[in-house]
Amino acid sequence: LVGDAENCAAVIRRLQETQKLRVLGLIDMEGNDPGRAIRGVPIMGGLEMLADVIDILTVRYGRTPWVAVTGSAHNRHVMMQVLNVASDHGAEIMALNPDEAAQVLEPVRPADLLARPERDLDTTPVRDIVSGARVLVTGGGGTIGSELVRQISALGPQSLTIIDSCEYNLYAIDLELQKSAPDLKIAAHLGDVRDSSRVRDVFQNSQPELVIHAAALKHVPLMERNVCEAILTNVAGAVNAARA
Repeated sequence: LVGDAENCAAVIRRLQETQKLRVLGLIDMEGNDPGRAIRGVPIMGGLEMLADVIDILTVRYGRTPWVAVTGSAHNRHVMMQVLNVASDHGAEIMALNPDEAAQVLEPVRPADLLARPERDLDTTPVRDIVSGARVLVTGGGGTIGSELVRQISALGPQSLTIIDSCEYNLYAIDLELQKSAPDLKIAAHLGDVRDSSRVRDVFQNSQPELVIHAAALKHVPLMERNVCEAILTNVAGAVNAARA
C-alpha cells in the first residue's frame, strides 16, 4: 500500500473488512519511521524503496504482490513512478476509488494517467511498414516496450523478436502473446542491451527488417542519482542496438 502512513490505518481496516485482503507492507510517501507498524502492517520505507520492497515480498510470499495507491500518492506524478516500477517487476498496480465507504480496488492502466483524452490514431501507415516484416523490439517486456509489442503483434508482422533483461517481464509478455497471437512467430530472448555480443547474436539470428529500441532506464529522479547506470543502458545500449 503506497500513501501517507498516518492516514493508512482506516484504509487498511476497510480493505481487510470489505475485501478480505492482506496488506503486506506500507510505502510511506514521507519516508518516515521505517520499521514501525500500523494495524500490524510494517512501514517498509519511502517511495524510493518500492522496487526493493516488491522483490522482498515476492521472495517472501512466493508471488508478486499488488501495489495499491491511496491518499496523497493518488496523483499523476507519483502514479507514473509507481506504474514504471510495478510494471518492471511484473506487479499489477491498483488504486482505491474515491468512495471511502466501499474502498474498492480498481486496476490502473497507463491511459488512465494521460493528462488528456486518449486518442485513436489511424494505424494504416504503421501497418504498411510492419505487415509481413521481421520485427525486433528491445526492452519489449517493459512498460512502454510491452505495449509496443502488443500493438505490433496485431499488425501482421512475419515474426516478432523480443529482447528484455527482466526474466519475469519477458516471460509474461511471451505468455500473453502466445494466447493473443497464437499464429505469430515469436522469439523471446533474455538479454541486456549493454551486452554488445548478446545483442549482436540475437540480431544475427533474427535478421530483423524493423527494429524498435525501447530498452531504457526511464525513472528520471532515480537515474539522476545513478548516472553511470543510466549512461550504460540508455547511451551504450542504444549504440549496441544501432551497431547490431
